[in-house]
Amino acid sequence: MKNVINIYFFNLYGNFGTYQLTDKTKLENAIKHSYSIGIKKVDTAQLYRNESMINDIINDNQLDIKISTKISKTTNLNYVNSRIKNSIKT
Repeated sequence: MKNVINIYFFNLYGNFGTYQLTDKTKLENAIKHSYSIGIKKVDTAQLYRNESMINDIINDNQLDIKISTKISKTTNLNYVNSRIKNSIKT
C-alpha cells in the first residue's frame, strides 16, 4: 500500500492511532488495513472528532476491534458519564 508510513501509526502497544484521520474513506481504509495485519485495537479521543465514524466503520464491516478513547480532564462524574455515553453510542 502506497504511503503507508504517512497514513498509519501503530504505537508500541499494538494500537492503531487515529489522530488527524477525519476523512471517512481514508479512515476506513486505514482501519481495514490495520485489521488485516492483526491490529485489533483502535485508539481515538473526543478531541480527534472521529469516534462516531470509527464506530460506523467497525459496525458496517463487522470487525472485532476494541476501541480506546480519551475524554477531557474533569472531576465531574456526571460529565464523565455523559461523555462515555456519547463516545459509545451506536
